[in-house]
Amino acid sequence: MHLRRGSLEGRVVLTAHVESIEPLTAKDEEEFQPPSDATADAWGYRESMPPEINTSAEVAGGLLIQRVDPVYQPSGGPLVSGSVIFRATISRQGRVRELQIDSGPPKLRQAAMEAVRQWVYRPHLINNMPAQVQTIINVPFPSPK
Repeated sequence: MHLRRGSLEGRVVLTAHVESIEPLTAKDEEEFQPPSDATADAWGYRESMPPEINTSAEVAGGLLIQRVDPVYQPSGGPLVSGSVIFRATISRQGRVRELQIDSGPPKLRQAAMEAVRQWVYRPHLINNMPAQVQTIINVPFPSPK
């Protein structure tokens, strides 16, 4: 890609020559997150992005559109059941950005984290604009049979 910067009527203009276009992967999308103070300028006026909000696990769960179940593979010793509880940040695009373990059996934590990192949510809208969300995620592991 070749870029050229100039100006037109006092405004900065950027011209780009693109040689190929490839679709973004989920990993690529995570790398291109707007900064927390980003603003929208879709119709010629600037409007602040909604702030990060806290929401209940129930509300966030209602926005879940892709859930990957954890895979627990016991590695000897007694079988474990229980729940892993996370504090999570869900991006404006509906991707899990940050996970902090609050509680849960140590043997289940890695499997739960690997699964939750793949979850996708519908964006939480405030005034028709997506907001970043802080919530709690509970990942239950049933009793082994």
